[in-house]
Amino acid sequence: MKIAQIFIYPIKSMGGISVRSASYDRKGLMHDRRWMLIDGAGRFVTQRELPLMAAFKVRVLARGLKIQAPDGSSLTVPLEPDTPDSIGVSVWGSRCRGDLYSEEVSDFLSDSLGERVRLVKFSGSRRRTLSRYYAVHRDDEVAFADGYPFLIVGRASVGELNARLERPITVDRFRPNFVVSGSAPFEEDSWRRVSIGDGDFHVVKPCARCS
Repeated sequence: MKIAQIFIYPIKSMGGISVRSASYDRKGLMHDRRWMLIDGAGRFVTQRELPLMAAFKVRVLARGLKIQAPDGSSLTVPLEPDTPDSIGVSVWGSRCRGDLYSEEVSDFLSDSLGERVRLVKFSGSRRRTLSRYYAVHRDDEVAFADGYPFLIVGRASVGELNARLERPITVDRFRPNFVVSGSAPFEEDSWRRVSIGDGDFHVVKPCARCS
């Protein structure tokens, strides 16, 4: 078996990026879901509420993130927020803090989405711990991903699913970080540990994905 594809999703619930290689830390792949949109109450905003987010393209540049809206307009924001402000935010009831970007960034995203939102960054110095029911170590942590730092799927599993569908779907619909080739369909459901490069990963639970 081998890793066939690697994806990162810089802004939670916006377009992903296929990369040839990636480094990682305890919170996940670098630049993966380290940014997020929030509403006026500090609650995370995703495609579940705003499906149009899926049509935004994001690129990681040396000078910042380039965000392209569906209408073709774009804005490049610095990798670190341009304000000193932070705010309490929530992801599925999990509380942490996010560093706020300027009103100019908020205005661009809000106008493009038709809803008032703000962009926040997960600072490298902040911590958000995993659910105690599934954490392997008590100090396991994650950034703005729903619950866990990495998501893996077998290419054969998607192929088996497509054999049952009238309209096939692509693997990126599941928003995985790692796509594995060479495994049997749904074999990854039984894995408990996975080695990738020099990394040793614990597989803690299946991930439910919405329609």
